[in-house]
Amino acid sequence: MAKQRAKPPTPPGRRPRRRPAAWLTTLVTVIGSVAITALPAVPAQASPLRSTPLITYNMLGATSGQDSKWTTTIGNYIQAAEIVTL
Repeated sequence: MAKQRAKPPTPPGRRPRRRPAAWLTTLVTVIGSVAITALPAVPAQASPLRSTPLITYNMLGATSGQDSKWTTTIGNYIQAAEIVTL
């Protein structure tokens, strides 16, 4: 195994060099933080709830006779409305 050479001592009054990647990471973090806090947030665009098809349903069991409510009733509701709550 080869011996590793020791780093020469840093002369007095001179700081050791820092890694460029550390500076870049710090710079990106600061710029990203400023952008997040300084730029205005754009609200989400959604349709008014009054014009959005909405269905609520209380299943009271998973089957109706031999039929599964998931494939018969709920499947039709999902095709008819944008929002279905059970």
